[in-house]
Amino acid sequence: MKILIMPILFFLMLPPVIALVYTDQEMIEILDDWKQSIDQVKYPYDEGEMKTLESALFKLGRPKEQYAKERSILFEKAQVKMLADPNHAKYFQDKIEQARAKLPEGVRRHSGIHNDFETLRCYIIRDTMSHIPSPEIVRALGEYLDDERDTPPPNNWLDLRSNAYLACSALEKIGLKNAPLPPTAGENPDNLATWKLWWGPIKAGNRTFSFEGQDVDYRFRKDGSYEALSRDGAQKRITNGASGEIENNPTKIGNPAQRWLILLGGSAALFAWLRWQAKRRKS
Repeated sequence: MKILIMPILFFLMLPPVIALVYTDQEMIEILDDWKQSIDQVKYPYDEGEMKTLESALFKLGRPKEQYAKERSILFEKAQVKMLADPNHAKYFQDKIEQARAKLPEGVRRHSGIHNDFETLRCYIIRDTMSHIPSPEIVRALGEYLDDERDTPPPNNWLDLRSNAYLACSALEKIGLKNAPLPPTAGENPDNLATWKLWWGPIKAGNRTFSFEGQDVDYRFRKDGSYEALSRDGAQKRITNGASGEIENNPTKIGNPAQRWLILLGGSAALFAWLRWQAKRRKS
């Protein structure tokens, strides 16, 4: 049966694939439309503007060689605007749970409404949240690692995996520095166990984590907030509360080696001054 189904699925997929090949002029017009749409988004965002940013991250974040540089510029602009909303992770979590709440009790698998929900889960967790490198998104994905509510029946190769496995893929692609698995690792029980081992101390605040291209390490607190510690020796500590507010508090100057040099220099200066005072009294 599977041998018959696979060719049918392949040919059903051909028309969308062909349709995704655009002429240069068509691509220029598409990117110009995206630029206008993204530029019109102003914080605080309404639901429609959040949807625009969400769609931009999903569509512009997919690898495509045609006008890759222009796509990348627009993608980063949408990414920055999404990150500016302190509730961006909650927006995606709420969207999934609202769709789940609309499912009729005892809904049949592979029915229209069930398929729509399955598509939405995959679209949000694996294909959109994976494009948003923020502590808020990492916390949401970490929580999804224990979410097995949508696990398909055994030996059901047509269904999507649970949110836990979708979160695996998202964490692998989000751009974590020193991630335990590469972006191509995929979804399987061993990889899920690996990510849970990584998430445990991160969630407890016993370890920091960071993203490629960022100069800060993040650490979670028990109350759900986090702090971002600068790695470049800057004289500040950035703390983010659960509400997303940012405060800059003074901290120790420089790294440990620099502080020892300052201490030794100060001690030498004090010793020289005391010696000079002693000589002065004798004379």
